[in-house]
Amino acid sequence: MRVLAVWEECNFIHGEWQHQSIPSFWIEARHDAIDRVLPYARDAAALREEIDRNRTDPNGPFYLLVTRNLESVVSLPGYYPYSGQWFGGSPFRELPPVELEDLADLPKIADRLLAK
Repeated sequence: MRVLAVWEECNFIHGEWQHQSIPSFWIEARHDAIDRVLPYARDAAALREEIDRNRTDPNGPFYLLVTRNLESVVSLPGYYPYSGQWFGGSPFRELPPVELEDLADLPKIADRLLAK
């Protein structure tokens, strides 16, 4: 898995727009990482369906928006941070790619990533 970007004041949590915000990270994961992602989902079966629906290649990578505390893990299409829906004002800030073995490592490095 690789952290590619951060949305510092993300208010798209659990797949819904919220009033509060929390830093969230854009993560690219290979197909073989799915079993390391599903344990963090509120509903593993629903997340697996979202991943399958959002991937353009069934064996290709999938993309996640993950809050720094791991409470929200949402699958979105790979173009989401770069989409025209932001009208040139995407809330995502690209980061130098950072490898993760497990999502459990994200809270440990979140402050360092936010400081970049």
